[in-house]
Amino acid sequence: MNKIFRVIWNHATQSWVAVSELASAKGKTKSKTISKLVAVSLVTCSSLMAEHAMAATYINQDKVSTTIADPIKQIAILQGSSQAAKNSDSTILISNNPLVRAGSVKIGFDIADNQDGNTGDTLIGNRISAGGQGGKDSMATAVGYGAQVAGPAVSLGIGARADINDNKGWKAVHNSGVAIGAFSSIGGNRDGGVAIGAIAQADTHGSIAIGQLSGAYREFFDRDATSQKLGTVYRNSESNADSTISIGKEAGARATSSIALGHGATTSTIGSNTIAFGTNSVAIKNNSIALGNNAVAGGYLDSDKTGINSKLNNLKSDLAKAETTLTKEEENLKTTDTPEQKFRVASATAAVARLNLAIKRLEKDLGYSASGKDATTDAIAIGNASKATNESALAFGNRANATGKASIAQGKETQATAENAIAVGTSSNVSGANSVALGANITKLTTENSVVLGANSTEVVGATGASHAVQTVNDATVRTIAGPNFTYSGFVGKPADVGHYVSIGQAGKERQIKNLAAGAVDENSTDAINGSQLYALMARVENKQEPVVYTNKAGDKLVKVGDKFYKTTDLNDKGQPNNVNQNVPNDDVIASMNNAGNNTTTPMALANIAGNLPGAKKGSTAPTTSGKLPEGADAPNTSNAATVGDVLNAGWNLTENNKARDFVKPYDTVDFIDGKGTSVNVTTDTDGKVSHIKYDVKAADNSITVDDNGIKVNTGSITPVTKDEGDKKSGQVAPNKGDENKVASVGDVANAINNAFWKATGATDGGEFADGNKTTEEAVKAGDKVTFKAGKNIKLKQDGKNFTYSLNPELTDITSIGGNGTTMTFKPEGVSLGGSSITDLKPNLPKVNDEDRTVTMPDGTVVDA
Repeated sequence: MNKIFRVIWNHATQSWVAVSELASAKGKTKSKTISKLVAVSLVTCSSLMAEHAMAATYINQDKVSTTIADPIKQIAILQGSSQAAKNSDSTILISNNPLVRAGSVKIGFDIADNQDGNTGDTLIGNRISAGGQGGKDSMATAVGYGAQVAGPAVSLGIGARADINDNKGWKAVHNSGVAIGAFSSIGGNRDGGVAIGAIAQADTHGSIAIGQLSGAYREFFDRDATSQKLGTVYRNSESNADSTISIGKEAGARATSSIALGHGATTSTIGSNTIAFGTNSVAIKNNSIALGNNAVAGGYLDSDKTGINSKLNNLKSDLAKAETTLTKEEENLKTTDTPEQKFRVASATAAVARLNLAIKRLEKDLGYSASGKDATTDAIAIGNASKATNESALAFGNRANATGKASIAQGKETQATAENAIAVGTSSNVSGANSVALGANITKLTTENSVVLGANSTEVVGATGASHAVQTVNDATVRTIAGPNFTYSGFVGKPADVGHYVSIGQAGKERQIKNLAAGAVDENSTDAINGSQLYALMARVENKQEPVVYTNKAGDKLVKVGDKFYKTTDLNDKGQPNNVNQNVPNDDVIASMNNAGNNTTTPMALANIAGNLPGAKKGSTAPTTSGKLPEGADAPNTSNAATVGDVLNAGWNLTENNKARDFVKPYDTVDFIDGKGTSVNVTTDTDGKVSHIKYDVKAADNSITVDDNGIKVNTGSITPVTKDEGDKKSGQVAPNKGDENKVASVGDVANAINNAFWKATGATDGGEFADGNKTTEEAVKAGDKVTFKAGKNIKLKQDGKNFTYSLNPELTDITSIGGNGTTMTFKPEGVSLGGSSITDLKPNLPKVNDEDRTVTMPDGTVVDA
């Protein structure tokens, strides 16, 4: 409104009247202007009145209206001819708009009061817009040119906007918001925001933006100040996230429940619950934390960058439109130098600034790449320029860099670039997965599953960095006090790979391990051994006699010094020979057992020696039915000592007709027994060195004789029987008298068989011989042929050794058949039964029915007789 008022006493109305000093005068004054009385109404309260009175006064230049009384308290100064103040309770109204609500203060020109029936607003400034959709908002506070406010919110500053969503007036105070600063903004139908600072944006639910260009806009309204409705709304939002906190110049929290604190600190739009704390710090994926100048927690995948580029294109299109608008408004300002036009330039400038910032943030986002293929959630970077760009990575320290998944980099310029890698110490660098470097300047650790401890310590790659490569050790060879090399083995524990090691120094700069407790000592122990344990071992060895020692043939103990042997009595207290030429010749050196009396002259038992033969050798099986001397790689070393087990498992094979029957070992018993028709005899020489085994044939009778010349058979004779005599029948054979139990020769048996025979002859039994029959008794011997023939009207069938006779069904040359007193005689004129009749014949003629004289045929048909 920018009017200048002064208050004068109006004698006509007996009241104080505010008049404008900018009004034109109808007459002359010293300054060539007079105070033109604008139409105002001023009501003052007198402390002397029991009741407060209101004077509604119309001032139209030199015309003043009459005074009216009203019990309501009100101060109203209105511009315009004959304007009347609307009656309201406890209000102050200095405006060209006569509308004011109860309990409100409205001071300014062209205030757009869109509220309906609500109270308690404080609006101070020209072209303020109050009230939201439906005109139900109230209890608002707006101060500043072109400010906007709706609801119980606060909007302070040119173009400031506080437009909450809750329209319940005094019932919506819990959702109230605050926008303080030129073109700062909260709301846009969102509740509870706080924006403090030039062009600060907190236009999402519960968000906070404090600082110049802080926050991230959801939509930006480049508007004029006349209607407050004209202009451009840029809806390609930078962020829609609620509950964000942005504190610092250009700080931008862009994801739900994220926090950005510091100049240029940002969180991404895709990582909720993130925290960026520090100048230009960045927290990108869920639950990430970046704390420190230029700290980076998380990174963008390629798929994320596709979305970023798409949004960039949209924002750049909006920016081009905003810049065109700004250029146009700046040109208009050259010809229209008004507060309204300047407001439009300011609003367009704010839009360009906001869009430029959104684009700059996205272009920076493209430079933050994830180190792996997984989402970089839960990353934490703390320290100047620290970076944690993989899932669950932790970076602590100035320029610390954790790029491996679940890696940890702690210390100035530390690097942990592999999965689960840990680097702790200034300038340490771990690129081997699951490896740990603890100490400053461990500049390279590339092997996996390794541990390097201490400043300047080095990794071990092959034989580089240590005396030996990391490898499985199965045995060790050392030189004994007695001189020769000794190889021992049976070690437990082996590295899984070449990276399984701990390095605590570097070649030439090794470290000692101090305060090491004694480790367990047994065959399965993999504990470290401390010095006291080694001392105890050496003390025991020093005081313990050796079970096997070198001696000469006389039994004197020898010690090898260099490549020569000396008697112990010829050595000084340092173990050196008193005379190097007093050595014992090598051919006189033998290995002897040192017995419990610590001497080598009394024999002693030697146990726990490895076997050599099957059954005695570890992992082998003793032979049972047969054995074979091992060959090839399993062949025993013939210079090895034999164990009792070797002796007990040595033996020979027993077979039967080339079939293995038994493996005979020492102390086994081989029993020779009598067989059928044989007898065994075992005799041993008197010196006990040779046993003789003799088998004799046992003769049961005198059929055979056995002597030194061998076995002889007593043979007898067989004679054919030519006539029946007692039990002997002709055709049989019989031994000669006295030869019954003797053995027959093959020839005698053959002759006996050839001369034995059986008899064949003919006889009648109810029948008769044929004409010309000659009955004789024939002898049938081995090899003779007997022929069975069939006579007339007789059939013969042979089935192997069976011969069957039967009567031919068609008889020929038969004259009669008789039996049971009746004879059938076949004559040329016919068959005669000798007067006998034939009975029991079955009738075969058709049956004649007497009643109808019909005949029933055999097939059942009936015909006339």
